[in-house]
Amino acid sequence: KDGKWLAYVETNPVTGNDIWVAGISPKSTPVAVMNSSASEAYPAFSPDGKWLVYTSDEDGTGQIYVRPFPGPGRAERITRAGGVDPIWAPDGRSVFYINRTDQQTQLMRIPVDTGGDGVKAGNADVFAVGAFGFGTPAGGIDVAPDSSRILVTLMVPRAQAAERSPPNNSPLHVVLHADLSGGKGRRSAPSR
Repeated sequence: KDGKWLAYVETNPVTGNDIWVAGISPKSTPVAVMNSSASEAYPAFSPDGKWLVYTSDEDGTGQIYVRPFPGPGRAERITRAGGVDPIWAPDGRSVFYINRTDQQTQLMRIPVDTGGDGVKAGNADVFAVGAFGFGTPAGGIDVAPDSSRILVTLMVPRAQAAERSPPNNSPLHVVLHADLSGGKGRRSAPSR
């Protein structure tokens, strides 16, 4: 977020998905930050650039972890019921992520305290429920810098996707209006 580092995912035939960082200002050679037999993905820097949030399946299911950046320090798991695609709120006091259950897909928010010794996470709450999608290790959530809106990719059923294919290529407008100061979000209806 501070423009000094770029975090990305590299797929390795031996270790799977690993998280790498490269210095942008000043430029530096890319280095592996997470390089293990687990699959790590969806890296995102905290607004102050001192923390990295990501997903890892090191304990068998996708969970959200936070670790100091560039270090030293160990990663702390902040979720209990799984999650993917984490991103920091602009104030750095919470993390949004996707949680998929058998019944629904939820956009979750979990308070995170990075002051003092290590990371302390509160209880996650459901921010919104919808057909939120994810599929690449690059991510599909973003929060406006002023916290006024949150953008989440949606899964579109094949029939609807076929309707929107050229030549009927109409834009899909989805906005989740957000009050990140403690209120609940609401999703506006897609426009056609």
